[in-house]
Amino acid sequence: MTAIVFTAVVTATQSLPPGVNTRINLTVAPINVGGGFNTATSRFQPNVAGYYQISARAMVDNVPTGNNLGTYLFVNGGAMSAAGIARPYSTIPDPIGPMVTAIFMLNGSSDYVELFVGNGGGAALNLEPSPTFTEMSGFLLYEVVTQPPARSC
Repeated sequence: MTAIVFTAVVTATQSLPPGVNTRINLTVAPINVGGGFNTATSRFQPNVAGYYQISARAMVDNVPTGNNLGTYLFVNGGAMSAAGIARPYSTIPDPIGPMVTAIFMLNGSSDYVELFVGNGGGAALNLEPSPTFTEMSGFLLYEVVTQPPARSC
């Protein structure tokens, strides 16, 4: 089986406008075995078809009381495939953020995964810029090998 594993992190603060899902800029990949993570696009796009386990967390500073905060994995830029929601009961000055984990079948050519954060509050929030707080990682669980058609005699 082919080894594919990655971890990608943020290194700068990113604003999270209210009412939208914002793609997170993962600009450093300290682990990128198989070269599937592209720091220029912040996408994981492996070149091997298979089932992948992808996990992510996005920590946000000063989330106010009752504010919805979601961490989402998007596949091919479409609808969210998995989500975690945090809704604090009082303003939390320390960074908080839900973690999400999912298994996806990726085709090894055009499929890609991105990390988004949704801010359901009324004011912009800031993503925690620490690589230990905001990251996306994943690995190949099972490679899908296509078999050539059977030949008849």
